[in-house]
Parts: sequence; structure tokens; C-alpha cells
Amino acid sequence: MGIKIIAIAPNDGWAFIEKEDKIFLLRPPYASSNHLIQATQKDLENALHLHGFEECEFGFDNMREVIGFLRE
Repeated sequence: MGIKIIAIAPNDGWAFIEKEDKIFLLRPPYASSNHLIQATQKDLENALHLHGFEECEFGFDNMREVIGFLRE
């Protein structure tokens, strides 16, 4: 599994993912070129403690699978 969702905001489809040992914030609309933003561990911690994200761990082989999961 090359990509992991490590935190999610279930009501709006935003997610933190881990890809190639880096953390990214993934946001809708997923088709646009600016949907993936590099983030820090501190950004992730703030999202979990202040912004209602839920910690999780789901593994996927590619971004298409990640986006399909988030759309559901």
C-alpha cells in the first residue's frame, strides 16, 4: 500500500494522507490541480485537536482509490 489516509474530516471530505513518507492535506474538489497541499506533523495535530478531524489508518495503492473512498 503506497498511500495511507491518516486523518479525515468525515463531514466535508478533507483528509490528511501519508505518501512517500510525507504528509499532505487532500481537499475537494479532488479533480483540481491544487487539491494536494504538503503539511507538517503540527498541521496534522492541530487538525485532530482543533478542527474535528478523526485519526484513522486506511491503506490504498493509488490516489484514484483514495479519492473514491473519500467521495463515498
